Amino acid sequence: MGEATGEQTLERRRERETLSSDPGTLPASARAAMGADPLVGQLALGRYHVGPVLADGGMGTVYEALDRVTEARVAIKTLQPRFMDRPRVIQRFEREAQALEAARSDHVVDVKARGALPDGRPCYVMERLEGELLADVIERSAAPLDPRVVVRVAVQLARALAHAHQLGIVHRDLKPENVFLRDGPGGRSVVKLLDFGLAKAVDGSMDVTKAGELLGTPTYMAPEQIRGDAVDGRTDVYAFGVMLYEMLTGRVPFVGDAPVDVMVAHVEEEPTLPSQLDPPVRLPVMLEWIAMCCLYKEPARRFQSAEELLDELTNAAGLYRVDV
Repeated sequence: MGEATGEQTLERRRERETLSSDPGTLPASARAAMGADPLVGQLALGRYHVGPVLADGGMGTVYEALDRVTEARVAIKTLQPRFMDRPRVIQRFEREAQALEAARSDHVVDVKARGALPDGRPCYVMERLEGELLADVIERSAAPLDPRVVVRVAVQLARALAHAHQLGIVHRDLKPENVFLRDGPGGRSVVKLLDFGLAKAVDGSMDVTKAGELLGTPTYMAPEQIRGDAVDGRTDVYAFGVMLYEMLTGRVPFVGDAPVDVMVAHVEEEPTLPSQLDPPVRLPVMLEWIAMCCLYKEPARRFQSAEELLDELTNAAGLYRVDV
């Protein structure tokens, strides 16, 4: 399946820890005795004191850090040491930082700097987000989310996608683990799109994959992505539809005993209308229609752009009086 395939899912975030006022005060010997990550307490890029681990994924690790110039708390993502002998993985990590910088918007995590650690590993610094992953919200609820909450999240996510697509960037790995709900004013969440590690420029300039390499997460992969056909913004629209369906019904359209079973279902089976599930999920008709329009097997039948999807979601927000 290739490296970083959909069978590799991000581990749940570790419990957050509080960064000490000066993590560099602990000597290396003391950190080692405590079994701490050797990067913790180090100075990265000349100004960022590295703190505890926030998240550990398939290839990268995210740390909290303190910017000694602004005194702001930030996050640093770096490649895990075991991948330093794999040039294509390094290149993919670097492309992720470039894609995030290029796609910068109110709903994409903000990259502040990028470079390399003293040991040569690439890294980039991004805003420190307070809140939770959409995946955690869905898991905790274990039921359909409030349609008004879904509309608010969906509109913001569609804005992020529309902006990236206008720049010619296809995300290729949309899933709840890559959507963060940052704590916003008045208790309302602000959507931040994460992890552009599989992002691809439509013109091919950012692609570091090999021909025939299957990348993505099976639960959210579009049929053309599974078949190895050309992908474009409509591929992200399909993954968006899977997430919308999941938020609205509390389940994903297709499940299976193995990832390959799920992928076959995406290619060959039709998703069940929420209103025809057992038990049925009663939704505002427009939201059910939007979700199902994203999930057509043929890209030509889906919304043809994230902008078109955003327009319909904005109309739904107005119809149901949702402030987005």
